[in-house]
Amino acid sequence: MFPQSANVYDSLGEAYFNKKEYQVSIDHYKKAISLGGSNGNAEKMIEKIEKEIKFSNQNFTQKIPVKPGF
Repeated sequence: MFPQSANVYDSLGEAYFNKKEYQVSIDHYKKAISLGGSNGNAEKMIEKIEKEIKFSNQNFTQKIPVKPGF
């Protein structure tokens, strides 16, 4: 439909973020940036996703400790 529209990719990034499909979301936000940006929204969302991924990874390892030799 609008393959060169930064807004389309920004919106796709948001949709995938809401589904917690973070890597796909980041890919769409990066495409939005490459097409002319999204008034800073894509950059902010990428930062937010990276923080969420980091938090999730820390939270996961705290809940399920791995025992040596297991």
